[in-house]
Amino acid sequence: MLHKGSLWGILCSMDHHALRPAASPEDLLQQAGLRKTPVRIALLHALKRAKEPVSAAELCSRADISTINRVTVYRTLDALLAAGVVLRLEMGRGFALYELVGHHHHHFCCQRCKKILAVDIQGEKELLRAIAKKYRVRIADHAIELTGLCSDCQSKKLPRSPVRG
Repeated sequence: MLHKGSLWGILCSMDHHALRPAASPEDLLQQAGLRKTPVRIALLHALKRAKEPVSAAELCSRADISTINRVTVYRTLDALLAAGVVLRLEMGRGFALYELVGHHHHHFCCQRCKKILAVDIQGEKELLRAIAKKYRVRIADHAIELTGLCSDCQSKKLPRSPVRG
C-alpha cells in the first residue's frame, strides 16, 4: 500500500536484495525465472544505463526502445516488477519511475528541479527495530522518500517551494 506524501510509505513489496545488481540483463532474467525476450533485455539494458530512476515515457523515447510499442513497455515493466527485477517508485510526480533492483537505498527528490538522489541512511536498522517494537509490528519492507531542495537549487535565487510535512 502506498501512502502518498508520507515519509514512511511502502513503495514496493519485493525484496531489494534478491537479485545481483551487477548481473547482466540475461542473468537477471534467469535469476528471476523469466524468459529472455528481446524486449525484456532491451528494457533492462536501458535501466542499467540510467543514472537515476526513469519513467516509462523516458524509456520509450530511448533510441534502442523507441520501436517497441508503448503498451508492451508498460506490460514488460509490470512483469519485471512482479518478478522483483525492477522497483517502481512514486516520487510525487504523478507518474511512476523505475530502476533496477540493487543495494537497498532510499531517494531524495528535489521539489524544484526534480533531480533524484539515492541516499543511504545511517542507523536505519536501529530505527526500524525501534518502530517495530513501539508499534508491535513486523516490518516486511520499507522505503523512505525525502523531498526538499538539492544543493544546486538551494544556491539559486528562486522562490522556495513550500516543504510538505
